[in-house]
This record gives sequence, structure tokens and C-alpha cells, in this order.
Amino acid sequence: MNERIVNSIKYICSLVIIAIAPEWTQRNMLAEALLIENLQRRGLSTPEHDARALEIVSVWGRISAVRTRSNELEAEYIAAGHELSAEDCETIKAALVAAGE
Repeated sequence: MNERIVNSIKYICSLVIIAIAPEWTQRNMLAEALLIENLQRRGLSTPEHDARALEIVSVWGRISAVRTRSNELEAEYIAAGHELSAEDCETIKAALVAAGE
């Protein structure tokens, strides 16, 4: 039962994260962040680079908050010791969306 709960919550979490930033966007942001970090270390970044870095950090902060809340919800629902209902799944989704706002 625990595995089903964890897998269900992780699936809902993945949908929320993809709504924040699709996977291709996440990959592009990682590559861009590495490039900007390299430029910053060499003293070659522009104000536009720095602003973009802040945008990327903001998106990753939202994704991190969703992941953290997902882990908390997994623990809560496992401790409750029952199968997830459709209502539980909607509640979980709402909590994860709120965490990512």
C-alpha cells in the first residue's frame, strides 16, 4: 500500500512540476544556468544574464517547494494508513499547486 501511495503522489507531483516548467524548459534552464554561472565566475555576465539567473532560481525554488510538499504529503498519507481516494488525490494536487505558487 505504501508504494502505491508514494507512486500516486509522485505522479501528481510530476504533473504539477511539468505545469510549472515542462521538461524541455527545465533542461534548457539548467544549461542556461551553467552558462550564466560560468560567465559570472569570469566577470563577463551582463545585467540581463544576472536577471535571467534570478528568474531561473525563482522557477527552481517553486519546483523545490512542490517536491518538499510532496515528500511531506507522502509521509502524512502513509501514516494515515489507508488507500488514496479520488478526493485525496484532488486534495494532494491542490496542496502541491499551492506549494508551487
